[in-house]
Amino acid sequence: MLLRSLQPLAFITCFTLAAITLQGCSKATSNTTADVTGGTVQGTESGKIVSFKGIPYAAPPVADYRWRSPQPVPKWQGVKQADHYAPDCMQKPFAGDAAPLGTTAAEDCLYLNVIRPAKQSDTGYPVVVWFYGGGFVNGGASPEVYSGASFAKQGIVFVSFNYRLG
Repeated sequence: MLLRSLQPLAFITCFTLAAITLQGCSKATSNTTADVTGGTVQGTESGKIVSFKGIPYAAPPVADYRWRSPQPVPKWQGVKQADHYAPDCMQKPFAGDAAPLGTTAAEDCLYLNVIRPAKQSDTGYPVVVWFYGGGFVNGGASPEVYSGASFAKQGIVFVSFNYRLG
């Protein structure tokens, strides 16, 4: 039973690690553009960091996909803007819980964020993949307090993502 409940996390981890191609394995046409599994994303640069927010890592879990395991992200044409956080997954926050109140929630929520140093590195950077808490009941990667900018300013790539709850 425990192994079955960990299958979604294993899937998420694989896609998250694939998304780390933004760090150096992708073809970058500029400091804020990168090729990922579904296509090309355009992030933003601010000071010493580059942010890619709201990158889809799986097909939206809606309609026929609602009660299924995550499906591969559909390919897209053109450049997808990755300049804002995607909605957190549907949830009912605990009474008195401070986070993630005030964030938008939606069924279409399987997105990740990559925050990295703006300066390119020949040797790469260490990577932190952050799983938010909440006991699989609530939480999300969109609150700005969890942005990862402080990691990026210290030379660390920060990856956060939403996963289905409940």
